[in-house]
Amino acid sequence: MSDSLARVVELANLLLEKERQIDELNGKMKVLKEDYTRLTMEDLPDLMTEVGLSELRLQDGSLVAVRQEVSCAITEAKRRVALDWLVENNFGGLIKTELTITFSSGERDAAEELLGNLADEEGMEQRMEMKEAVHPATLKSFVKERMESGEAFPMELFGVHPYNVASVTKPKLPKGKVKNGSIQE
Repeated sequence: MSDSLARVVELANLLLEKERQIDELNGKMKVLKEDYTRLTMEDLPDLMTEVGLSELRLQDGSLVAVRQEVSCAITEAKRRVALDWLVENNFGGLIKTELTITFSSGERDAAEELLGNLADEEGMEQRMEMKEAVHPATLKSFVKERMESGEAFPMELFGVHPYNVASVTKPKLPKGKVKNGSIQE
């Protein structure tokens, strides 16, 4: 085997080893993320609630706190009813409307003409699609505001699922330079 061919084989084997190492690390990362999620979403919030704590300061100054979060989404099956409820209850401004017109290939000039003058062109109405939706962040903000104010709204329409989550905030280091592992003023 020539030196060049031997080097190709060597590099191919090195590549296979790196892929194996990456797969192994990805597997470990998946387990770590699952553990982290369980700790932040279940174990720590449940235990802190059980002992009556909403926050706790650790010896190193870190703050462990539990806060309520909410997930929500309008499903396709409930979209029309949810959007109608928003409009009927004066929250229609949350809805974004998108109008899409589809042109076939080779119809670029027609698209530019329509865009330029926004005139009704024969047959365009069959190619138009209007979508209405509430941006996920806007919906979450709306739901949180309703829940915090105690205002009633149809939670099932918006797929509301409140949950507790724990977080740890590390203390801010004092201003100054870090030298040999300690802070110098």
